[in-house]
Amino acid sequence: AAFIGLFDLIIPAPAIQALGEGEREAGDLGWTKFGPDPETSKEAFDKKRVSELMNGRLAMMAIGGIATQTVITGHGFPYV
Repeated sequence: AAFIGLFDLIIPAPAIQALGEGEREAGDLGWTKFGPDPETSKEAFDKKRVSELMNGRLAMMAIGGIATQTVITGHGFPYV
């Protein structure tokens, strides 16, 4: 758990600081090795950004459904 906390403090800090100073756009962490490079293909990068946004929204809806099911049925984890 301590390693995860240390990771959360060290790795995203420069990206958050750069976002606050206007040096980068939200969602651009500079990790282009595994996805489209924004400088070579802006359309592919925008498509990937939209797909990640939709995936995040779907995940939030799923968590809301789990919480609603828990309240309505009165059963907690493991949600069976």
